[in-house]
Amino acid sequence: MYFFSIFIVFGFLATLVTLLQLSLIAIFNVKAFVNTYAFVVTAGLLLLYIPPSMFCSASFSYLFNRMETAQSVFSQVASWAGTIAALVVS
Repeated sequence: MYFFSIFIVFGFLATLVTLLQLSLIAIFNVKAFVNTYAFVVTAGLLLLYIPPSMFCSASFSYLFNRMETAQSVFSQVASWAGTIAALVVS
């Protein structure tokens, strides 16, 4: 029951942030997303990213025995994972 409530709250927050990102793209009329298909594909990919990222975070949380350790270490691990992925793509 605990993880279900966490997934509901974080899922709602992630969806809200994604919708804000998409609305900012539409408001500022970003040239890369003028094409409707590019905007729809980006929206779909951003929304499909939410559940796997939440499950990945939940899975990695079991690696730590204390919440303080997880809070201090996991943010750096996630940042490095994102940096490595960005370096590979660019």
